[in-house]
Amino acid sequence: MKKRPKSDLTPSDPTRFGLASFLDLQPVRVPLLGQAAASFEKFRQELLRDLQPSNAYQCAVADNLIANEWDQLQHRRKRDRVVAEAMASKIAQLAHSAMCDAANEASESAEHDHDDWEETPFSADQAHHDARALAKRARSCDPDEILALEGELEALGVDLVALAATAEGEASRLVGFYNQQIHQLEKRRRELKADFDALQKAAPVNLASEMIEDAEIVE
Repeated sequence: MKKRPKSDLTPSDPTRFGLASFLDLQPVRVPLLGQAAASFEKFRQELLRDLQPSNAYQCAVADNLIANEWDQLQHRRKRDRVVAEAMASKIAQLAHSAMCDAANEASESAEHDHDDWEETPFSADQAHHDARALAKRARSCDPDEILALEGELEALGVDLVALAATAEGEASRLVGFYNQQIHQLEKRRRELKADFDALQKAAPVNLASEMIEDAEIVE
């Protein structure tokens, strides 16, 4: 009896190559400024935990899949920030205008009652400062802060739906660009996931092949 020689190509044990994991072969991805760099590795590890790649090629495809998901997330963040910036700019204009109108109305109303009227000085510079402070809060990622801002804007008579529609319209070129990028990444993600699923389904076949190669041949 003799053993069929075993191929060096089929085993998927990283220790044979001096590696703790085939993931060690993957290049380190360094997130760019503004990409929440501190959260990337945790994001990657959690997805790897779900995907559970078991050999070198699966690790490569899994990392591509994770990079795709990360890029989608970044494009969504940038798209939303573009809209938030357009909205902040519009809020500064609307809030300043509303403050000036309110001061004028208060002054005109008080003039009808000369006995009780005490003129309150109105500062256009202060109104400009207050309007910019409201606009700055529109960039917040805190839901409670946004909710409070909505209440203050409504008190000033700002139509929030019209505000959002106008802001998105003004930012439509960049919003359209990011939406297109997200759409392309989603399509690529489906292709990568199909490839990864196919590799995982094929893995037991490869293992069976290794076992057959190790089997003794009876003559």
